[in-house]
Amino acid sequence: MQQSNQRVWFAVLLIDSHFAQGAFRRSQRAHWSALDAREELNGWVDAMKLGPVVWDELVDHMYVGRVPGYFAIIASLLMPKGLAPLEQPSFG
Repeated sequence: MQQSNQRVWFAVLLIDSHFAQGAFRRSQRAHWSALDAREELNGWVDAMKLGPVVWDELVDHMYVGRVPGYFAIIASLLMPKGLAPLEQPSFG
């Protein structure tokens, strides 16, 4: 079985409100670097004219940012070990 230490990154923009919960925007595809995921998220924020995101590193491989009315998250996952299965499971 192959070992994988390759990390992929994704961005999520969450609404900061007690009236609404959940993701407002999220990456449709994983990124190879945290910088690429952050650039995607900054593009959303710029398009929405929200102002700059203030970033903090929460834990290893996870960054959290604040922008008025929203939480920004850049996080990563390790790629699976081994080869992809031939058949994909069905959920319904």
